Amino acid sequence: MDDLRSTTSSGRKQRIALLSIVVFTIGGTAILDFLTPVGIVGGMLYGGPIYLTGLLSCAEDTKRRLVVAVAVLCTVLTILAYFLSPQGGIPAIVLSNYVIAVVAMWMAAAVALIHIRLAAENAELRELIPICSYCKQIRDDDGAWHKMETYLHRHAGVEFSHGMCPSCLEHYLHDLDQDPLGKEMKAKS
Repeated sequence: MDDLRSTTSSGRKQRIALLSIVVFTIGGTAILDFLTPVGIVGGMLYGGPIYLTGLLSCAEDTKRRLVVAVAVLCTVLTILAYFLSPQGGIPAIVLSNYVIAVVAMWMAAAVALIHIRLAAENAELRELIPICSYCKQIRDDDGAWHKMETYLHRHAGVEFSHGMCPSCLEHYLHDLDQDPLGKEMKAKS
């Protein structure tokens, strides 16, 4: 849970705001569900906070655990409301409504878990840089190609100095020896 406490001040404020919404929505839904007769299923409203839990800015595995924990909590609250709320409605319909509410909660949890997985995959794909295997130019998001040095300088602030590795230097000197102009230049120096 340490990753819930780390990050920037604005990220922390957003997380606190989202957690507050989740907690107050769960609390409000529980109060509504416990005070209304069992024929009125307030438990359907638990789907929102379950899904919102998946939007918290924390590690992917922490998000998944939180979504499942909130879904379990909401399921327990719904089952308790079924037994502890004032009686009302036709028992078979009341029971089916509560079953539908629990199924809807777990569907919201499934959607949140899928969203978490897709967001992680998207982040992974955004880390890939399309690079030409021949000239080593890099394609940007607009489809334009740039020299590697230019691209990395613009996107990462990286500066370059150029030199030659021993293998390339040997290859260059060999090519220079084979070139008539290169032999002439070498002879003059």
